[in-house]
Amino acid sequence: MIHKRKIPYGYMMRRGQTVINENEAQIVRTIFELSASGISGGEILQQLDAGNDDYWKDEKNKLIDKVHGILRKEYYCGSDDLPAIITKELFDKARESTRKRDHFHSSNQTKVPIKYVCCAVCGNPFFRGRNTGDLRWKCKNPDCINRVDGIKESDLYYQLTAILQRVQADNSLLDIEPKPIRYEPTVEVRNGENEVLMRCHVKPIDEERIRREIIELASLKYDCISYSMAPARTAELKELLNGMKPIDSIDTKLIRATMKRVLISGDQTVTTEFINGKKIHYEKEKDHEHQ
Repeated sequence: MIHKRKIPYGYMMRRGQTVINENEAQIVRTIFELSASGISGGEILQQLDAGNDDYWKDEKNKLIDKVHGILRKEYYCGSDDLPAIITKELFDKARESTRKRDHFHSSNQTKVPIKYVCCAVCGNPFFRGRNTGDLRWKCKNPDCINRVDGIKESDLYYQLTAILQRVQADNSLLDIEPKPIRYEPTVEVRNGENEVLMRCHVKPIDEERIRREIIELASLKYDCISYSMAPARTAELKELLNGMKPIDSIDTKLIRATMKRVLISGDQTVTTEFINGKKIHYEKEKDHEHQ
């Protein structure tokens, strides 16, 4: 059986020889050049001008796979059977850029859980995406000022790290005035108190029944008490930070253990709301001292 040899994209057969298909080769060069500039596979696909090339008429996910497949093929630098479409220097640069992106997504993607970050202007959550090569966090509200540019991820990480460093150096910043304990009995509690009081004056006194009702009443009264967990949370935070080495970077575990929310203002200033309810803003002059 005769098998038809499959010609790699970017090449064609002419008089029994494999030669460069210039139209396809230009697309190959564009893919490597865009990748070398730091652009992801999905963004490369958006910028490709493939015209009526049937090779690029497919589902989006499959087309992205084709882009990544081309980027893995070192034979585009030239081999015994194939002429060079790109230089080895461009191939290496694109591969290094891809490696850095893969490393970022595998190790840094979840430094700040997305659900923690929200807008201090309108209160909506933020989303994470790439904009002209930079990873940025933006407000989901299309009409919000924080939707236009948002904040660079590197700036977000820097400010969060700086705040944690300042707090670790002076944990009194975490102190917060606790709300006073309040007892607000409900109508049900008031009625229960009256019933117990009445039974204490009815003879013969049913001590067992009164005891049961007092126990039930105590449970109802407990639910009427409101108190602050801030002191306990503050002590927990201080113990955690005191037991750590000097903070020089952030990670998911640290964010989850210390913070409730991360707020982004309209001027891209970060505010952290810690688990005890204390809010601390990034202050350039103060936080710079601890960097």
